[in-house]
Amino acid sequence: GVRPEREPFLRDFYAFVLVRRMQALGAYARIAVSMGKADYLAKIPPAVQTLRELLAQGRLSLGLPALESWLKGALDAEILR
Repeated sequence: GVRPEREPFLRDFYAFVLVRRMQALGAYARIAVSMGKADYLAKIPPAVQTLRELLAQGRLSLGLPALESWLKGALDAEILR
C-alpha cells in the first residue's frame, strides 16, 4: 500500500535498466563468440541504442560521474557505430 515518490523510483528503476542492459550485452557477446551463435550479435545494436537514448534523455544520470563518463565514451566508440 505504500506508493514511492516518482523521481526516486525512476532514478532507481533506470539504474536497474542500466545494470540489466549491460549484463545482456555481455551475455549476447559471450553467446555469440563462445557458443558460436552469431545470431546473438544482431541483439547488440538495439541494446546499445536503448542505452544511447536513455543517456541522451538524462535517465542514466545516477550521481556517478565516472560511470556516466565511461558509458558515454563506450557508447560513442567507433566499434559500436
